[in-house]
Amino acid sequence: MGECVGEGCGRRAAADHAGCDGVGRARGVGDGGRLNVVVCDDSQDDVDAVERCARELCASLGVPVSVRTYTDGSLLLDEWACDADFLFLDMEMPIASGLEVARELRARDAAVTLVFVTSHERYALSGYEVGAYRYLLKPLRPEAFARQMGEAFRRARDERAARLLVRGDGCVRAVAPREVLYVETRPNHRLVVHTDDGELGCYGRLAQVAQELGGPAFFRCHASCLVNLARVRELGREALVLDDGTTVPVSRHRRADMLQALLAFSTTLVG
Repeated sequence: MGECVGEGCGRRAAADHAGCDGVGRARGVGDGGRLNVVVCDDSQDDVDAVERCARELCASLGVPVSVRTYTDGSLLLDEWACDADFLFLDMEMPIASGLEVARELRARDAAVTLVFVTSHERYALSGYEVGAYRYLLKPLRPEAFARQMGEAFRRARDERAARLLVRGDGCVRAVAPREVLYVETRPNHRLVVHTDDGELGCYGRLAQVAQELGGPAFFRCHASCLVNLARVRELGREALVLDDGTTVPVSRHRRADMLQALLAFSTTLVG
């Protein structure tokens, strides 16, 4: 997921979010349990078929769903906002193929579940390079769709930790809380979100990030740092060590509470 600067983040991101840097909730799963589904196919009939199958499956699972549809891959790229849980993408489109669209989207959004919809099985191997979850063969039928996508939809429904939307440095990135190592504040209200794939910069307040992440997994170990307890490997007197070897400071007056938080979170301490 790494930090996105300039052209790699898409056509609209810099324009839409200039002056709106910060951290907020992303993905519909964290917003009242709603799933966000996007469908892109140059055939309106096939778009309608996918939408109908997705809505029927969500109805059977008792989960609200929002469906956005496109018949043009270029427009999809222009309007991509890193807020979809599932993207159903036709492999064969006249202007930009599904694989070309998927490559560009994956450069911006590593979290969306990508499903290719195609009339030909020969495309199946192509999806590995963009992390496709599954291939669905046309024509789609609700019963087959439910068998093939039911588990993924249930998992998304049950997901408790909604991804964060990090806006800054001219880009927008969706980050799953488990990917966050820690968040630190720097001068001039600058925030840096340290993830498995690099640093993401934005503006905001650490207290706001703590509120957005919520739950027992994150603890403010220092006035300038919010740490993911699931990533802590060792707690020392003045610092803690994360599972990637990173050292994060711990305030002396916060250490006892930090220890209690770790124990409550069932993290094994070293030393």
